[in-house]
Amino acid sequence: MKEISYKALQMNPMTLIGQEWMLITAGTKEHDYNTMTASWGHLGSIWGNNMPTAICYLRPQRYTKEFLDKESLYTLSFYPEEYKGKLAYLGTQSGRDEDKIAKTGLTPAFGEGYTYLLL
Repeated sequence: MKEISYKALQMNPMTLIGQEWMLITAGTKEHDYNTMTASWGHLGSIWGNNMPTAICYLRPQRYTKEFLDKESLYTLSFYPEEYKGKLAYLGTQSGRDEDKIAKTGLTPAFGEGYTYLLL
């Protein structure tokens, strides 16, 4: 993975989120973490200063929401088309019941206060 400034991104958020899907991952190595697939949300800016924003909508029953409520950071990850099957699996199975991340072969990586998944 390589950090890319939001100013360098050239994408269509409608297609990226609505058709290509994303993973919402929250939690930490120390306190556990979970991920889920989403095809809804918003990317944009606020106050005219190009301050980037991301808004995610999660049902209260989702296991990932527990981690979002506990932590101040979360990640949104986007993957190539060939990973859509893995994203489908992560969106239909609960991390309460199994180590669904391990079953997909994605590798968790950790920053200071956040988790993301490597191909």
